[in-house]
Amino acid sequence: MDRNDLIFLGILLLFTIPYFYHVSQYQVPIWDGAAYLANAQDWKQGNVLYENLRAPLVSWMMDFIWLFTGESYGSEKYLHSIFIIGSAMMAYIVIKKHSKKWIAFGTSFLFLINPYVFHFGTHLYTEGIALFFLLLSFYFIESQKKYMWIISGIFAGLTFAARYTIIVQILPLLLLQSLRRKRLRMFLYSMSSAFFVIFIVLGIIYMNTGTVQLSNPKDNAFGLPKAYYLVNSFEIFGIMIIFLPIAFFKPDDKDFLFIAWMFLGMIFWSMNQVNQQSRFMIPTMIPIYYFCMRGIENLYNWVVRSKVKI
Repeated sequence: MDRNDLIFLGILLLFTIPYFYHVSQYQVPIWDGAAYLANAQDWKQGNVLYENLRAPLVSWMMDFIWLFTGESYGSEKYLHSIFIIGSAMMAYIVIKKHSKKWIAFGTSFLFLINPYVFHFGTHLYTEGIALFFLLLSFYFIESQKKYMWIISGIFAGLTFAARYTIIVQILPLLLLQSLRRKRLRMFLYSMSSAFFVIFIVLGIIYMNTGTVQLSNPKDNAFGLPKAYYLVNSFEIFGIMIIFLPIAFFKPDDKDFLFIAWMFLGMIFWSMNQVNQQSRFMIPTMIPIYYFCMRGIENLYNWVVRSKVKI
């Protein structure tokens, strides 16, 4: 850990102040948070789940916290914000292996100051939790070792347990990375551990409820991609989105997985015909802001070269 890493860590700790202060102002949870709380109580008491369609991991985390604090909203309302800040830290760790540290720093910074990340990250949602485990899975597939890919699969399974739909982003990334390295066996290792975790999660849910419901039926209408996230890109991602296209004028081979991650998230949610919300983009903001920073890098390099020629 060098001086730049320490500076980033210090700034990250400073971000906990506005995030945690904002969380502290809430006395009751929003609807989604209330549903996860109700599910946590049902898991603890062995009752039928209040909403079976909710991914169970966050409720299980609440039950674990309650072992030490007792049941109260105040003890776990900080949970999502902790994972949002943890996701920014993991994004920095992952990206600095691919690119320059200032790009990793800028990506994490833009993520944390995004108004939607701040708003939804201070409520009991699950996007930040799923993103954290997605980044952990992403981190371990960089290795050539078998056991690292098995660990990556475990975190992919936990991504599913945190938010079912994010599995659509992480599993193709595992496949693409194995094909890129011409080591399909690594993908099979990760899939075996991922599906082992998924099987356990679904098995526990089935034993509790007698059925498995992965989504609200009214939200299952998929078709040709809609332009909602594209049209609202300035509102969702901010003015920095103007630099994203510049990144692709000089692409880097190392950007392959980030490109796949970005397009998988954008296309999947754009294909939903009935339920499009800005918070669904939170797990996709890391690659988007990464390319914004890459665009700034390309622009800076062109300006410097132009000055040299003059």
